[in-house]
Amino acid sequence: MDLSLAKIILSEKIMEQFWTVVRFPNGSWSYGGKPTDPDYAECGTWQISATSAEKAVKKAQAKRSRNCKKADSIAAEIDVSLDGKTVWVNAADGSCVGRFSVRFGIDVHTTASAQLAGANQCLYCTHEGAGPVEWEAFREKVLTHHGINVPANTIGW
Repeated sequence: MDLSLAKIILSEKIMEQFWTVVRFPNGSWSYGGKPTDPDYAECGTWQISATSAEKAVKKAQAKRSRNCKKADSIAAEIDVSLDGKTVWVNAADGSCVGRFSVRFGIDVHTTASAQLAGANQCLYCTHEGAGPVEWEAFREKVLTHHGINVPANTIGW
């Protein structure tokens, strides 16, 4: 490798930093702040290493796009209660990774396999009533964390 090319590559790597990139439920993208920022509670959130905010957003958009495409190929099971007001999402390993309930709120969890390997259980949990805004947040979090696309018309209002 040419020494000047190696210096350029090294220089770019040194200038990289981690960016918090978010996608709001309305589809708009932003960056900055901490992933735990309350303003980002209903957003898809990524920590991306890049040399600029614009590049970080592009990388996050590419990751989300890959997850959306992968979602169709992942074996998942989506169950709905008889009254249509509770939805469960089960991952390929059979563990329940998501529950949305109009009455009880949202639970998005790591898989049982990941928990047995030492991962924390909760990825995004609320424990209060939920409506259409929370439904969209649930769908986004399940897609972001597990690559499972829950159809918008799954819940019965």
